[in-house]
Amino acid sequence: MKFEEIKKQLEIHPFVLEARIGFTLKEDWITDEESIVLKVRPELELGQKGLQKLQEYVNESGYKIDIEYATPQDILELEEDSPLDIDLLSRYNKDRENTKSKYGNITYSPPNNVSLEKANDVKSVVCSLSPDNGWGVLQEFILNAKGDLTIGMYDFTAPHILDTLIEKAGDINQLNLVIQEKANVGSGTKANDLKEQELIEKLRKVYKDKFNFAYAHVKGKNRIFGGYYHIKVATNNDLFWLSSGNWQSSNLPDASPTDLSDNSNNINYLKKYNREWHVVVESQKLTDIYQEFLLHDLNESRKKNREIDTDKDYLFEIEREVFVPIDFLLKQIEFTEKGLEYFKPKKIKNTENATIEVMPLLTPDNFYERVSELLKTAQRSIYFQNQALSIKKKGNSEKFMSLLKIMLQKQKEGIDVKIIIRGEFITREQLERIKRFGFDMDSIKLQDRCHNKGIIIDSKIALIGSHNFSNGGTTINRDASLIFYNDEVSNYYKKIFEHDWNHLATRKLRTNKSYNTPRIALPNESTPKNMVRMSWDDFYGEL
Repeated sequence: MKFEEIKKQLEIHPFVLEARIGFTLKEDWITDEESIVLKVRPELELGQKGLQKLQEYVNESGYKIDIEYATPQDILELEEDSPLDIDLLSRYNKDRENTKSKYGNITYSPPNNVSLEKANDVKSVVCSLSPDNGWGVLQEFILNAKGDLTIGMYDFTAPHILDTLIEKAGDINQLNLVIQEKANVGSGTKANDLKEQELIEKLRKVYKDKFNFAYAHVKGKNRIFGGYYHIKVATNNDLFWLSSGNWQSSNLPDASPTDLSDNSNNINYLKKYNREWHVVVESQKLTDIYQEFLLHDLNESRKKNREIDTDKDYLFEIEREVFVPIDFLLKQIEFTEKGLEYFKPKKIKNTENATIEVMPLLTPDNFYERVSELLKTAQRSIYFQNQALSIKKKGNSEKFMSLLKIMLQKQKEGIDVKIIIRGEFITREQLERIKRFGFDMDSIKLQDRCHNKGIIIDSKIALIGSHNFSNGGTTINRDASLIFYNDEVSNYYKKIFEHDWNHLATRKLRTNKSYNTPRIALPNESTPKNMVRMSWDDFYGEL
């Protein structure tokens, strides 16, 4: 029996959202054996009789059958003729169309007086990471700041970072800040974080006319960027801080385990907080470049935001939310404490025998071109660690797919390609897409709390920054990264990568075996028992 015939019959059943040919799981990991995967409504249990009847029907065809409960991500990808509630469709399919259109209609143009060029004037780089030591390094950067401090940030809600900025108000001539609107706080490691508006008002009260602020213009038909102002950069004089992590307590906890007298009993930091990579770079050229781009973003956003009230596309847009089972949030990362390690920050200086060259990257500017060139240079190894490697069901960006094809070709040539991606939220189908794309599944691992975005090439070149490997993340969101051409910087982060590969990352997919799975929250819908309501971005990350 042909699969299309089976699919047609299976999708008649009201609880079946979709049938596809997927891969059998063994010990929660993708195998080479194909099976029929039935994606069913998360709020419906498939009774034993129904399952048995379907199994008998499918067995006649020679296929195995697996049941998968649909996630919110799955539901948004389904076609309009899927058997979903009409209210859900009218809301989310319309929003999905808006998402498609915004990718082709951003109004971004770069500043005229600056270009993204490789810098040879780098005097030093401080390498650090979270949760190990990130806040201590950022705190020192802020406490030493004088003159103008310019910040571009996706989310800024951490009270300890706010307190430090307030403490430094007397030394700052101008505080420039551009952020994305509507950060999510109030639960988990962000339980004590501040709401954005409260934080902004506190800064405005202290800095008064020294405070120059705008929300990034990422909504509506005339938006400057795609859906996310996802950058994490702060500049001051000849220094700048750049990172994968937001200024939130989940990314930069206010205590660093490496500063504690005995961190052996504090392995929970790795379970609770995000893995992030940060750098502080001493370079007048690069600091000036990023400051100019950030000020350009701020000024252009302020101008565009005046038009926002008349933008009907913007007025329609909605904030997606999900209901998440409390048990799902409480599930602990599976790793043993043996071999786990926290790492100290390291300051690397430019010397005559070990120069530091750095290429600045931005989207929508030069990321695709420079990273394409970078991946093609790999001769021995590509170590890739990112929150995302998100191949969509259809409509993928040609540029994004081109980057994946380069990595895949390198793997086929025998180069050591290792890939770590975030584990909590990746679905079985997303992992199947990675397999069908051609990647060796033995080269893939999943790591909970993985939020950094880094690539190490041949132990000699390191890419560090905020770019997710997704369609928007590699093309039209506002993001910033750096390519370091320096062995010492590269090997600092290579050691971290190897530690995470060996001790934190696993080949264990969180399969949807229970009907009690996260699901879409409709407008004004009451929160079900034993669930919490969360924003889409706070749960899934900014993809």
